[in-house]
Amino acid sequence: MLKRLKIRTKIIIMPVMAAFAFAIILLINTFLGNSNNAMLVELDTGYYPALETSREMVDLLSVIQREMQYAVSAQDADALNETDQKRDRFMELVELSAQNSVFRKSQVDSVRIGFNEYYPLARETVVQMLDGNFSEEVVQNLDVMRSKYNEIQLALNASVEEKRNEM
Repeated sequence: MLKRLKIRTKIIIMPVMAAFAFAIILLINTFLGNSNNAMLVELDTGYYPALETSREMVDLLSVIQREMQYAVSAQDADALNETDQKRDRFMELVELSAQNSVFRKSQVDSVRIGFNEYYPLARETVVQMLDGNFSEEVVQNLDVMRSKYNEIQLALNASVEEKRNEM
């Protein structure tokens, strides 16, 4: 087919084919560039904040537990006020997570429900222990607290690992 064409036509076809190839490469590059930008935006506004929020919740949960243990060991009822502030911050982070599209609703609900079951029980148990009440009920509450704490900790650690892997 090309043998039949005149040299002049062959010379004209070469730049046309080069321009066509250039246009295709430009389109592919633009498409991939836009795709990469979308992924970067999703990382920047979704996954990275989700990972940081999850990590902060893990740390905050540990701090809350340690402060409650300190309150009992030091017989310091005022230390519970600090845990209340940390509880408020934890719940802010849960609500922040609910607004982030990267978190699954079931994850957020699981942490919210678990913490809402854990914290009031833990606080009440600490108050009872500060009052010198070490009854069977308090011991049972300690077991339930430990179980709830472990459930929340497990869910948060799984969330951190999931967000790290998804990035």
